Amino acid sequence: AYEHRPLPLAPQDLTDTAHLLETGQEPAKRGFTHEDFEFCRAEAARILPALQDLPLEDEFNGVFSFTPDGGPMLGP
Repeated sequence: AYEHRPLPLAPQDLTDTAHLLETGQEPAKRGFTHEDFEFCRAEAARILPALQDLPLEDEFNGVFSFTPDGGPMLGP
């Protein structure tokens, strides 16, 4: 879901990918924040009520690249 506050990450936090992989972490996965997902979960349940009581199983925040104006990066 993209409907949450920005969760900035310092570039140096992504440079030691060998350490992250040694610990079993994927470099682009960060800790999940339930409060940032509440709106989208509520909207999904509103549209599909059967989702309301389902547990979240693979919770994470992903790292995405954006330009300084907030737009997505495009290209190779």
